[in-house]
Amino acid sequence: MFRKTLILVTLGLQLVSAQNLESILELIEKNNYSLKEKQTSINESKVNVELSNTWKNPILGFGVNDINLDDPTSRDIEAMQTQFITYSQVLPTNGKLESQTQIQQYNVNIKKIEFNNYKQKLKSQAMGYGYTIYYENEKIETINSYLENLSQQKELMQLLYENGKIDQSKVVGLDLRIYKLKLKKQKLKYKISKLKYALENIVYEKIDSIKIGTYQKESMLNIDDVLSKHPLVLIQKEKIKQQQEKTALAQKRKFSDVKFTVGYYNREKFDDYVSFNIAIPLSIQGKEQLQIKKSKVSKNTIQNSLVNLQQQIRTTIEDLEAKRDISKKNFDLIENTMIPLNDTLEESHTIHLSTNMMNSISVYESVNSKYDLILLSIDEKISYFDAISKLHYFKGNL
Repeated sequence: MFRKTLILVTLGLQLVSAQNLESILELIEKNNYSLKEKQTSINESKVNVELSNTWKNPILGFGVNDINLDDPTSRDIEAMQTQFITYSQVLPTNGKLESQTQIQQYNVNIKKIEFNNYKQKLKSQAMGYGYTIYYENEKIETINSYLENLSQQKELMQLLYENGKIDQSKVVGLDLRIYKLKLKKQKLKYKISKLKYALENIVYEKIDSIKIGTYQKESMLNIDDVLSKHPLVLIQKEKIKQQQEKTALAQKRKFSDVKFTVGYYNREKFDDYVSFNIAIPLSIQGKEQLQIKKSKVSKNTIQNSLVNLQQQIRTTIEDLEAKRDISKKNFDLIENTMIPLNDTLEESHTIHLSTNMMNSISVYESVNSKYDLILLSIDEKISYFDAISKLHYFKGNL
């Protein structure tokens, strides 16, 4: 009873841990803390928008003048002895607050686009890891079948060697093939383990096995559309708009903010009085003009960066599409032409097998060749789905 329960629990855990690509991509939005961090950064930048539209704090001042050192507490010795309180406030002018607010709003926009871009990038990576893990496991299954065939072939060759039909080097050569396959299998296990850790770092859950079902979206895309709407492009466009607003702000700063001060003054034996003054900094040193010039240069730099980015995106997409297409042609050729040809060869060897044990080796070798072709086909599928996963990032439909 205990053994049966243990088997059921084990099977249940395996079913829970097995994930399809859709559920893995959903885990990213649910669990990934890098995304949560970026969302928090968006909320922080929204506060900066509010701060940018806030006036500077006023200054409240208290003071006395003409303090008599012989009797500091006496305030009626001299006629000019005065106690006063002042209130100062900087008054923003020329729409500078509006420009500052708009600049901060662009920061919010940029962070939102960065969030979406990062989410797409993580999903693209997870998708690539998922496909690779699945097909690397298929390689291991193929190698297991390959090793089983080689083991059977070795039994036959050992028998032939003992009867003097073949020399020992044939058996030793077969042993080396077996060991090489075992080494390859060990490396594949380690590679899969690394890929699972990389996937776990994205979804924050252990993924023991992956199911590949019908999840295979159309990867065709319009490059010109990508070059105008991809998040990385939109970020640069927002930075250009932001820099234009910074230039406008630099121009507005030619007209300085006004400092307004009002004071209430009290003197012994005299009437109280009020005074006020307005202070306006003079923009005569040329600093503002230099800031305008610097801002325009920064805008040109961002525009050049945008052109460079679009060129890199274009060539990357074209390269990925070429990789996708050639990989598809390759595994189609292997599966639809080369493997059937190999099957024909195997059938031919089987037909002429008769009682000649030497022909049995040819049959085994035909099966070995088929496994080699299957492994090549899987490599091409890994390459194909790697390109597909990366193209989905540029398409932005994950």
